[in-house]
Amino acid sequence: MWRCASCARPLAELPFSPTQVPDGRGEIEAAVGLIGVRVPALARCNPDNVYEILRPYFEAGWCVRDVLRALDHLPDNQPHPGQGVAWSVRESPDKIMWTLRQRLRAWRWRDRPDEENIMRGWWTEMSAAMRVAKEEQDHRAAVRDEDWSRQRVSARVSDGTARAMARRQAEIAAGIAKRARREADQRENARIAAEIAAGKAASHVWQPDPPGQRD
Repeated sequence: MWRCASCARPLAELPFSPTQVPDGRGEIEAAVGLIGVRVPALARCNPDNVYEILRPYFEAGWCVRDVLRALDHLPDNQPHPGQGVAWSVRESPDKIMWTLRQRLRAWRWRDRPDEENIMRGWWTEMSAAMRVAKEEQDHRAAVRDEDWSRQRVSARVSDGTARAMARRQAEIAAGIAKRARREADQRENARIAAEIAAGKAASHVWQPDPPGQRD
């Protein structure tokens, strides 16, 4: 949970979410007030002047965290020169406002049009990258689930086809075996019938000699 470094109040108790991009004058003023809590030196300055300096950055998509990050660090993550000294409450408001402008100016592109001159805020850029990564992960997961579902359906169809083919092959094999048994039985019956016929023929040819008569 994000907590204010000065008052350590929970996020729910803060007047404005430090990770939300303010929309409209009222929300920007609330964001400016929240920054004044984190940087007490700014609270001594004219809030309208602070509003006018920060407004373009909020309109470019920055949140309070982006502003605080830019006031503490350069875009290359190095601290601003003289960090800590310029934010002394003993400094004059004019000096504090000059420092505010200078530190924020480091976060502007110098070769871009005015409407595109402000860099993406550190927090919002990271959040956008994480959101894109999540969308890509969700898309890959959806594609993977769809592929798995298609494979499961294909496997069920293939399994059903394989079972049908196996049943058909078993039926063909059973038919062949039945026909082979029937043909074998027919051959055996024919053999037995032939032996019986041969025996009958032989019995008719052989007759015993009459008594007292010899060949």
